Amino acid sequence: MHKISISEYSFSLHKYGSDWLMLKPVDVIPKLAIATIAESIYKQKILGIQEVICGVEDISLMISSGFNEKDLKSLKFQKNFRKIESYNLVVDFEKGLDWEVIEKHSKLKKADFIHQICSKDFVFSMSGFLPGFIYLDGLETGLGVPRKEMVRPLVPANSLGIGGSQIGIYTMPSPGGWNLIGECQHSFFDPNTTPPLSLQVGDKIKFIPKK
Repeated sequence: MHKISISEYSFSLHKYGSDWLMLKPVDVIPKLAIATIAESIYKQKILGIQEVICGVEDISLMISSGFNEKDLKSLKFQKNFRKIESYNLVVDFEKGLDWEVIEKHSKLKKADFIHQICSKDFVFSMSGFLPGFIYLDGLETGLGVPRKEMVRPLVPANSLGIGGSQIGIYTMPSPGGWNLIGECQHSFFDPNTTPPLSLQVGDKIKFIPKK
């Protein structure tokens, strides 16, 4: 492990086998900076970098012959971060399948729980687990619920769930262990577009109960 600097940011460089490198910020830096650097690496098509995966607090690179660390050090990216977009997302909370678990763990009635999560914005932090799955930060500690011990065989697309300290949105039918609290009335994921996920790191989502 050693360190490299990309613009004013310092990263520790971790190698995993012969094909993967992980960049971890030495100090706490904005998530938008991490996302912007990852996007810049991808768009500038640096020689020897085959794939770029942006995590919440790191960047993973799949590398091949021809890769040179100096190309990362000379990376150019837009320091004036893009405008954060805000979205209102209508949710049918009556389609939640795990309200009994949510109420028991949070010690809140369903209506009170819904009121709390609809009173603030949540921030898109990353996608993963399955194509386009949306991870949202901002859930208060008392509202977090551990993931289910037994995975549900099939979770419907657009389901809204709670897994630990995050809220997530299933973008396609899939097995899953998050506690389901509703169904979103809009999808941010379209596999026929590029990019398939219209959200970007830092974007905000506010939940609106379906009337």
